[in-house]
Amino acid sequence: MMRSPVSVITLLFVGIEILQAQWNPYAGVVPSLTQGATVITSSGGSSALAIDGDKNTCWQSGNPNAVLPSGYISRPDLNILLGVGATSRFKSSSNANGTNSTDGNVSNSSAINVSGAKAWLSYDFPAPVTLRTVSIKCGVPAVISVYAHHPNGDSTLIGALGTPDNFSLKKFSPVVNSVVKLKLICNARFSVFEVAAMSKLPTEYLIVDMLQSKRVGYIETRYWSDSVATATSIYLSNDGINWSLAGNVNPYAFQTIIVRPPAPMQARYVKIEHTLVEVDYAKVNVWEVEVFDEHGPYGPFPAPVPQRSSVKEILGTNGLWGWGHNMFSNSIPAGQGPTRFATMSSHGRNYHNMHWDIDDPDDIPDYDNMPFGLALWWLDWDREYLAWNRAGLKVQASIQFSEWIPPTRMANWNNPYQAAYNYGYAFARHFGPTQGNGLVDVMEIGNEPWTYPASFYLEVFRGMLHGAKAGDPALKVIPCALQAGYPGAEYATGGNWMGARITQAEAPLIDGINVHHYSYTYDQNGARIAVEPEHPESDMRGVVNDIRFRDANLPGKKIYLSEWGWDSDGAGESCNFGECVSEHEQAVYAVRGAMMFMRLGINRITWYFYGNQASG
Repeated sequence: MMRSPVSVITLLFVGIEILQAQWNPYAGVVPSLTQGATVITSSGGSSALAIDGDKNTCWQSGNPNAVLPSGYISRPDLNILLGVGATSRFKSSSNANGTNSTDGNVSNSSAINVSGAKAWLSYDFPAPVTLRTVSIKCGVPAVISVYAHHPNGDSTLIGALGTPDNFSLKKFSPVVNSVVKLKLICNARFSVFEVAAMSKLPTEYLIVDMLQSKRVGYIETRYWSDSVATATSIYLSNDGINWSLAGNVNPYAFQTIIVRPPAPMQARYVKIEHTLVEVDYAKVNVWEVEVFDEHGPYGPFPAPVPQRSSVKEILGTNGLWGWGHNMFSNSIPAGQGPTRFATMSSHGRNYHNMHWDIDDPDDIPDYDNMPFGLALWWLDWDREYLAWNRAGLKVQASIQFSEWIPPTRMANWNNPYQAAYNYGYAFARHFGPTQGNGLVDVMEIGNEPWTYPASFYLEVFRGMLHGAKAGDPALKVIPCALQAGYPGAEYATGGNWMGARITQAEAPLIDGINVHHYSYTYDQNGARIAVEPEHPESDMRGVVNDIRFRDANLPGKKIYLSEWGWDSDGAGESCNFGECVSEHEQAVYAVRGAMMFMRLGINRITWYFYGNQASG
């Protein structure tokens, strides 16, 4: 049956709308359970900044009123006298109404009249307490003495208010133990505006209310307490009253800290509590709180995929021109350079510097006239890549340009799309498998151009992609290294989030996605450390986010893990990085990591790096 042109056009538009509806830039993201939550704090403002997904914005306590000298007065969790003036525990020489004396408002007062030559008031404690801090504001006509009474009838003079303290809030820090009564005595009638006391070290806290009970097994937070905190603890609760300790953390850590409760539990509230030293105007910060189930921000591993390739067939090595020998690879002695790494790799990834080919991004490389047609007059990529191929290595060329043209010089791209198109076309036409000499297997559009804004990278990406596919449709082309799990890593000025740097428009032409993953997490001090690939907090699990993005948006496309590995000592050299493992661990982790990636169905894994980068 013949359809009318209108019907065909209608079906075409319907099909496009369905495809657009199916594209989901957030497909790889595991949302924090704090999304949509509310925040309760002990003090300060801008509390929502602690759950805004940006680790560079924060809630700060104590604005405008720090816990000391006076912020604690209105807090029932700290002020053990709050409201006591309105109870039978308050007594005075003139049977005064003491409500105003402990209402948390330093502007209201109660009058204490003389009886028997003295004016006095007292507050009883139902059980002995420690008085660490006492704050008093009075109208002072004469000296007012402040005593702490003990169970045996003795008393301790905490201090006194003189006429210079008239109508001022005065703070005492006595640290007196076993106190059952606090008493103020004066020889004249006086007014009392507020009496407050703390029996424990002050605290500041931030509580995230997730609005309903959720399964919590992984809490990631970044905070800062400078030198004013003695402890930092994280608690969970279902009712906001009864709290379970999830973990104690280093109060001085500045970078990300990950806490897991002893076992996953149901909780509605998450509290980060800093215990402070007793200094005035102390402030603490919480930059971010993210909460997940036991799988963290990565989500559960997918079902294992049958792997039909050998380790060598998917394994590659990151290298560069000459493999550190400062000569073309066809001149390197046998057993070195590409012939050395071909014993365990099927491909080599080359950091192909664009500025070696052209002097200006708007120039067009003349690959057919090498070595004289390139920016480096002596460079001949045919000679170099032919040596790799003959050694048994397929070539994966990572075209580096942001390292040459940083964001401050982006204007050097007069026409980013057209310049990138011309470069991609020339590259594919010369090196592609059907229109060129077939020396390059995969072309990457950028290595880590993460300092470019997404909109600018997309111009370059689209231009080079379209040019390469026009030059040789059979050349495999992939984007730069990106990640699918953290939208917060994308800013107006740069980033690497896949959801912002690959769109549905490029999907039909790319041959896969490109990712980098190293096995890092953070220790109790917030320092980044290298860990085994199976570690439940390893960043390497981010590949699971990438798989979900691929499955949702690019089904059937390949995943190229073009950088992974561990730093270690070896070959007589020490490891100068803070994230080093032993040489034995490096080897064991490499084998286990490769097995893990193969079971996840990753198509190509490229070890970083072929040698010590400093010495080659």
